[in-house]
Amino acid sequence: MVDPYFVMPEVPALNDPLHENPEKHMIGITLPSAEQVKGVAITGSVGVSPIPAREDHVHGVGASAYAVSSGTLALVAAAADVPGATVTLNSLKVGDRVEVTACFSFQKTGATVNTAVGTLDVNGAAQAAQCLLRYDAAVFRASLFQQWDFVVAAAGNHTFKLRGNVNVAGVGYLMDQTHCTIRAKLVSAV
Repeated sequence: MVDPYFVMPEVPALNDPLHENPEKHMIGITLPSAEQVKGVAITGSVGVSPIPAREDHVHGVGASAYAVSSGTLALVAAAADVPGATVTLNSLKVGDRVEVTACFSFQKTGATVNTAVGTLDVNGAAQAAQCLLRYDAAVFRASLFQQWDFVVAAAGNHTFKLRGNVNVAGVGYLMDQTHCTIRAKLVSAV
């Protein structure tokens, strides 16, 4: 049940250098269905802050970045960046937790027996979990998901990008254009 007298308080700006403006942060509420609000009057004001949003600053839990691959990647033994599948979250703090979800679209193009590998790179370092596909027939296609939980160890901007390769040299797999996606989302902040 929704309390019709619940008041959403104004939250003063955080006391850090990225909040040098006397801005106010408002808390929002989302109700999943109209059934939950029958008989409830929501009053107050809705407006746009005169202070522009800062593009270089993640404004708390829920901030996210999303990208779709912009080109096809032919997989070889050496890992390579999936074109366009890179996102950056700025101004993260030590201890913040980021959840990254990726879709890898693998397409088998030849008879070579091989395993396709999708990985996440964070600031130049490969993360341990991999997305793997091994299929021995000549033609096959699959979109597979992988998820990573990343705890920020150093403050600052963090770049998350998808990479792909095969485990043995040779052709046989592609990562398809516009079917690979990545989303990085700040899920808890310190």
